Amino acid sequence: MERAEYLRHLASMDVVLSNTRWEGLGLVFYEAIAFGKPLICPDFPPMNENVRDGLTGLAVPCRTRATAPSGIPAADARIADLARAIRRLADRRVVARMSRATLTMRDQDYDWARTRAGYLRLLALACASKR
Repeated sequence: MERAEYLRHLASMDVVLSNTRWEGLGLVFYEAIAFGKPLICPDFPPMNENVRDGLTGLAVPCRTRATAPSGIPAADARIADLARAIRRLADRRVVARMSRATLTMRDQDYDWARTRAGYLRLLALACASKR
């Protein structure tokens, strides 16, 4: 699928489900936030660090049983827990509320000027500590 087609497809979704096991944080998390889409993901870092459970999406309980060849633990969600999250987001009012909250989070927390200023402060502190 071409990138433009993919983005049109993503924009047409009501909710994004990312049941990643061990890939970690994928671009789809940031794409969902950019489009104001509630996200369902495992309640496991780093995936759950971009979802405010119950506000901007749902973090599904998971356990870690196996590991990838790299040693990264696999975040295994139970099918029943995923189904419960999907049913909860079948309510259009819940999706609308979470979409508004996701757009607010995007505009406040993912603002590039704020990110840039934070990195510049960090760099200044690092440089000052070297003197």
